Amino acid sequence: MRRALSFITVACLVVPHIAAADSGAKSLLAVVPDEKSPIQGKSMGAPFYIHRMPTSNTSLKSIFPDLEVFVLKSNGRVAGVGSKRAYETPERCSKSETEVRKLLSKAFPSTYSGPDPRWQYQSSDGAITAGALCSKYVGNPYPELRMDITHTATNNEVLKHFERVPANQSPKPTQ
Repeated sequence: MRRALSFITVACLVVPHIAAADSGAKSLLAVVPDEKSPIQGKSMGAPFYIHRMPTSNTSLKSIFPDLEVFVLKSNGRVAGVGSKRAYETPERCSKSETEVRKLLSKAFPSTYSGPDPRWQYQSSDGAITAGALCSKYVGNPYPELRMDITHTATNNEVLKHFERVPANQSPKPTQ
């Protein structure tokens, strides 16, 4: 649950009526925002469930062989898509980050203008943000490339189901 909540706070993607991003998202991710998930699952008490699916885009597959897809339990619609991969060196991570950003820029052609360094691209209406970022965590010698695509309004709605707790504690779902 901790891993899932960590992702959902960063990446949620439900977008009503986004014709421009539909084709780009579908060609890159094989799922379309706000459509029913092709795979149903079971929730562990959270307002969403997670499934993994193979990456269908051949360019993205060479970096991320599979994707984590978050689906809202309430309506079965795709709520988030992302993936992570560890690298042996920062140089290799950075090279893949550049490749993923090129792919994201084709699917989401507007430049993100906000303050968060995780995001580089957004949909033409600004509702979806997308990004790829290499990070290194304390105690882990391996850099990690992470790709996330989010929709802020939906992310905020999902977070209403969780209590705010200090960073060193696990969150508990609320009713």
